[in-house]
Amino acid sequence: MLARAKMLAGSAEQYLADDWLSRSDVYCVAQENEAHGFHHELGSLEQALGFCLGSKWYLVETTDQELSNPAQIVDPLNYLLRERSPSLPSRWLVVPFMLFAMDYDAVILYSPEYEYKLISGTAEFVRAYIDGAEVDPVAELEAWLRGEADMWKQRGDSEHAAAILRALDMALKQVKLPPSADEL
Repeated sequence: MLARAKMLAGSAEQYLADDWLSRSDVYCVAQENEAHGFHHELGSLEQALGFCLGSKWYLVETTDQELSNPAQIVDPLNYLLRERSPSLPSRWLVVPFMLFAMDYDAVILYSPEYEYKLISGTAEFVRAYIDGAEVDPVAELEAWLRGEADMWKQRGDSEHAAAILRALDMALKQVKLPPSADEL
């Protein structure tokens, strides 16, 4: 069950490792994470999950380069978004985790530490996610993190502001978008 997820187990930095993201069959997009931007993700997640109809979805905690607490999620959209407060345990807002499909190349990595997530898998899956987004996911990530950095700078914590900008730079360097729907 966890073979697909094991290749992704690691730290948040490893999720962005060149040896994984440079593969020609891997696409990803950085986006603001659930803790801050779940209201923008309803359409994109719904469309992406709809592309993988019939698949079993699993949620796995990814801490200390290990996978733990695997659980099958029968309705990922409902679990993550629609009934977020009662259904999404608070630990998922602070612990990195992944949602992955068993029958498709479709993975969403959530990294609370760096305030973004990566959507990866087939070009069709990632394109379905992007095309369903209310707000361009990359623009959303960049605008939000630049705003966070400015806030910390105004508070006099330029070290924290610089760390946020470094994380943003790292995420943006790794973004690789699939072809448009017309080119697929």
